[in-house]
Amino acid sequence: MTTRDPTRETRTGRRRWLAPLGLAALLGALFFFRLGDDLPFRTHEALLAVSARNMVLDRPVQLADGSHPSPYLVPNFNDEPRLRKTPLPYWMAAGVAQLTGRLDEWSARLPSALAALGTVLILAALLGRWCDRMTALFGAAILATTLGFLTLARTALADMPLTLFITASLAALWMGVERNGRRRFAWFTLAGAAAGLAVLAKGPVPLITFPAPYLVAVGFILARLRRPRRPEEAGRAEWAWTLGGTAVALLVFLAIALPWPAYVALRVPGAVAIWHAESIGRAAGELGREEPPWFYFLRLPILLAPWTLFFFCGLALTIGRARRVLQDRPWLLFVGAWLLGPLAAFSLAAGKQEHYILPVLPAAAVYTALAMRHLLAPASPEAGRHGRRLLVVHSAVAVLAGLVGPVAYFLLRAESGLLARLHVPDTFATATVLGPAAVLGVLGIAGGLAALVLGMRRRLIAGQAVLFATFTAAFLWAWPTLISPMSRPTTAANFARHVRQVVPPETPLFAFIEPNHTVVFYLDRSLPVLASVKEVQDKIDEGNPFFLLCNEKHSGEVKQMLGNVRGLTPVLNITNPYRLHETFWLFRWPENTQTPASEPDGLGAP
Repeated sequence: MTTRDPTRETRTGRRRWLAPLGLAALLGALFFFRLGDDLPFRTHEALLAVSARNMVLDRPVQLADGSHPSPYLVPNFNDEPRLRKTPLPYWMAAGVAQLTGRLDEWSARLPSALAALGTVLILAALLGRWCDRMTALFGAAILATTLGFLTLARTALADMPLTLFITASLAALWMGVERNGRRRFAWFTLAGAAAGLAVLAKGPVPLITFPAPYLVAVGFILARLRRPRRPEEAGRAEWAWTLGGTAVALLVFLAIALPWPAYVALRVPGAVAIWHAESIGRAAGELGREEPPWFYFLRLPILLAPWTLFFFCGLALTIGRARRVLQDRPWLLFVGAWLLGPLAAFSLAAGKQEHYILPVLPAAAVYTALAMRHLLAPASPEAGRHGRRLLVVHSAVAVLAGLVGPVAYFLLRAESGLLARLHVPDTFATATVLGPAAVLGVLGIAGGLAALVLGMRRRLIAGQAVLFATFTAAFLWAWPTLISPMSRPTTAANFARHVRQVVPPETPLFAFIEPNHTVVFYLDRSLPVLASVKEVQDKIDEGNPFFLLCNEKHSGEVKQMLGNVRGLTPVLNITNPYRLHETFWLFRWPENTQTPASEPDGLGAP
């Protein structure tokens, strides 16, 4: 029996639009559903949100020369210039806040969600040009549901805007490779503008880590100019349009990327040293997070979950396709440089974090989509058999993973002493965790079984669509019921809200050693730092009442302070119910300081 090739069928009417409508629903749900609800700001999100809020409220920082530059030009956090990152993500969040009137979780995360949507659409357009409509739909759905991409799409960080602009720049560059004359000039200009925005989103990272795909594209352009495939591609005019477009692209890139760092370097002493430490120092491991060279090659399969098997199949299929199909070889090599070039560059750096390689995930999604298209909409019986096997494996994994939730629920509820023997906090025994985990497991079991049945009946695309829908439903259920309650920022945000009720706005409030960034956002006030027990004692010697916050990381210093500093009284402490060793503290001096409840005014301080 020969398996049908759905791409050769003529589909009209509603069925033709069924897949795009399903993709639109999937993207809208994954990127925007409850985007600002449930989960408070993480540490780096709070840095971005506070800096953007200071822009909207016009809260400048005072520089060493006594000047107060606009917070749009010199971002600041906790009364200190925030120059370790370039300002475009702050500007984007501030722009949304200007439109909505608040800077909260939704408005700060919206730029990342929109950037994720833009990246997916650009990838779909590229795949639609290189391959066919079905491969484009597969690529869009794969990238949107890839674990690493999806997590950062709902996070207020610079990495997703960076990924959008790098993807846009590379896509425009390749369109310029395939075009001629004025069109090449226009596409090159767009590529330069997008590259400038990428640098403005996260500093010189693209310049250091993404030269490989640009060099591959340049090689193909030169080859076409020297050996034109059509007579109209030859001549001085094509050289003129190409060189002119390159020059204009470079000028546009510099016009976007250079003004802000030039202004800051002239106005803020030490800015260049900060940038050096943030780029060269971070790459050398001086800021921590030092990992071995193979770190990213081990992490990439995790970030590509749950489609990792398809990715490895895609790598193997692409090598064979590049050998057989000469017209596909250029863009396959371009995507390979997009994937492997940055991975090699990031691997050479000592300082590493998972989200650094987010911009290579669209390239990985291309290979994954090629494999999924080849195996699930096959043109040969052999490929169909392999596709059924792979779909069955994914379905079985979904069922087995889903069994964990209900089994854990009934086992832990039935055996009350098991939690104590496992040293698990009692809160895990409540319905706030076990109940939602059981529901999550039921979703996995139902979706896995449905996909398994469809796969056995050779309805491979329908089975894969069920897996996409199952992953989406599971994530949307886990976001408010499991991810949010168990996250560290939830405890920090609750602590900040209690502090706002205890500490009057006019009473001095300090942070011990370092302020928690999440606490700073939800307090909506600056926290001067007392960096040692001696500084706390010196503040007491001044004789003025004050409050002191302490993060959970400094429990040893807290005990020393309570033993050595007289009159410092703990008035509030909140422990993370899922990490009992993590506690936030609020101290008061002297003991009889009045603490009427009060709520300071401020944008986005709930």
